[in-house]
Amino acid sequence: MTLRELEVKVAGWLRQVPHLPIGAQSWIASNIWWIALIGGTISAIVAFLVALGLIATLPLISFSVFFGSHGTWWVIQTIVSLAFIAITAIILIVAYQPLHRLVKKGWVLLFLLLLINTVWTVISALTAGSAWSVLQTLVAGGIFLAVEAYLLYEIRGYFSHPSKIEHSATQHHLSEK
Repeated sequence: MTLRELEVKVAGWLRQVPHLPIGAQSWIASNIWWIALIGGTISAIVAFLVALGLIATLPLISFSVFFGSHGTWWVIQTIVSLAFIAITAIILIVAYQPLHRLVKKGWVLLFLLLLINTVWTVISALTAGSAWSVLQTLVAGGIFLAVEAYLLYEIRGYFSHPSKIEHSATQHHLSEK
């Protein structure tokens, strides 16, 4: 299944849900670029700090791994989390410019991030440890993902491909003559 086919499928699932007022949709669509930029910047800072923390604790971790502690599992979870945080930062920072211009590429990057966050939620749940932690992670992650998908699809119609933007601008310019 392609990204486009998945986008259309999710749109079908969300078609019947109540919609935000047009003013709210418009506000989110026109301001999502700076929200993405701030989120990307914060994610990059967090990734940097997690990497520093991982490096700083390596001597302790190697000691605990040697003696059979849970250090190995902690290192794996931290590296996986670090990878997801770094990917989030990169996608949000790359998306901010097309989002600012209301270009579909920016929206698609946010949709891709939604899919990545879904994978991250499942991985986090599977590595959570206890059954209660798995349940908490799945419920909290599911709620977050549902809200994220809802808001993303509420602004989907505000983003179009550059060729369509140029075409409509050309048509508008020609109609003025």
